[in-house]
Amino acid sequence: MSVKVQILDYKYGSGDNMTNVNAGTFSTGWTAASSTNAAWDGSGSGVSYVSNISSQSLVIGRTYNLSFKITNYTGTGDMGFSTSSGVPVAARFASNTNGNQHFTFIATSTDSPRLYGRSTNTGNISNISITDASVIDWDNSIVGELDITDHSDFPLAVTFQISDFKDLTSTTGDYSKTFKVPATKNNNNLLKHLYIPNISNINKVTEKKSCRILFNNLYSLVGLIQVDGVGGYGETPSYYSCVFFGSNLSWASKIEESYMNTIDWGSNGENLVYKKPEIMATWQDEDCESSDSPSLPCNILWKL
Repeated sequence: MSVKVQILDYKYGSGDNMTNVNAGTFSTGWTAASSTNAAWDGSGSGVSYVSNISSQSLVIGRTYNLSFKITNYTGTGDMGFSTSSGVPVAARFASNTNGNQHFTFIATSTDSPRLYGRSTNTGNISNISITDASVIDWDNSIVGELDITDHSDFPLAVTFQISDFKDLTSTTGDYSKTFKVPATKNNNNLLKHLYIPNISNINKVTEKKSCRILFNNLYSLVGLIQVDGVGGYGETPSYYSCVFFGSNLSWASKIEESYMNTIDWGSNGENLVYKKPEIMATWQDEDCESSDSPSLPCNILWKL
């Protein structure tokens, strides 16, 4: 079995282009020039739109990338994208302007962004791209790949556990596993030669890093990896001791040494109430979608 251990620094935004202009709903004056190109001839009255240009519905609250190009512009007044679905007001061009635009936006509706043009202008909106910004770009997320001693002796067993968070005596995650990797030139470089005394690194390699383990280049386990020791004789190391935290232990290990008030809960964590009645009131909720209580994100963890 071929095994690869890859250290990651996640890059996002590699989602497939969701644009399909050919399937759009066209007002008078608009035609589809291609699946990512719409032509506007100015024959409509006032402001005319093209809607339903996405091949799938947006997810409210999710971040998306939007890019496009204006060509062959003539006339006066702006054209581009309307502010529907959370698209910023800047996603358009003013009079006598051609060029490229790129934005990110948070979806406020499941409807796809709308194109618009005015009866005072003509032009093309081309190279339209709408992608999910939360999709991991794996090709650009791999920092490096650790050399391992022997694929056949790699100690990580592909076994899983199902844990019940309501049972405090059960395991709180899938597993953690300790293993060793040799101190090869590649591993020394990737781990920043941390065996050298008093070495100073801005990037602290002994902290938990995102990681995935591939089996035969097909199946992968995603979690966290931490270097917790270096072994060898004299000044030359022979191996690094690593711990892989899999599945639920990945998120748990991120907060194990943190106080509740130091964790970034995002906008949903604003106005959290840290009082006994408010905490206990959320314990009847089955999941984070079944209550409007701002205490819920924190209090479910406190219950655990």
